[in-house]
Amino acid sequence: MNLIMEELPSTVNVDGNSYDIKTDYITWIKFENIVRDKTKKDNDKFIDILLLVYERDKIPRNISAAFQAAVDFYTNGKIPINETQDKNKPRVLDYEYDSGYIYSALLSQYKIDLTSTRDIHWYKFNYMIAGLNDDIELVKIMGYRSVDLGKIKNKEEKKRLQKLKNRYALPSDSTGLSVEKQLINAFKAMF
Repeated sequence: MNLIMEELPSTVNVDGNSYDIKTDYITWIKFENIVRDKTKKDNDKFIDILLLVYERDKIPRNISAAFQAAVDFYTNGKIPINETQDKNKPRVLDYEYDSGYIYSALLSQYKIDLTSTRDIHWYKFNYMIAGLNDDIELVKIMGYRSVDLGKIKNKEEKKRLQKLKNRYALPSDSTGLSVEKQLINAFKAMF
């Protein structure tokens, strides 16, 4: 998708029909929270996701295709700053845990107050985060989280970065799987 030349999507295609889907960043952060919720069964997550992203009376009949369309919408809006194919690389951003840093980053760089602007499109939201300047605190924190200490030769620098990495570490995700992989596993278990 060419963000500067094409209109951001507000529908998904399910069985050749177009269905409205919620596009705001808050919905899709809730979507990610549902997926990461270890207290819910996959069946419950599946239902919660469908009820979250579609209007209640407009959920497509083919619910497996509707679920897949929702997953595709979510993943097409994701900038690969957070999810990685390499299980050894840590997540660097958690929308819930880092909400204060995200708020201040977007306010500082783009002058967007997320408490008064709730309808930013999911794709746009992620592109704004990916485009943050290096001097923004959130970007520095993501850098600390992603640093490979094994590649740091200087002992003092390594010690300094280890302290920062520990200080800004995200709560552990016991599955170690990206949201996308968790969704695929839940989907396979359902059908």
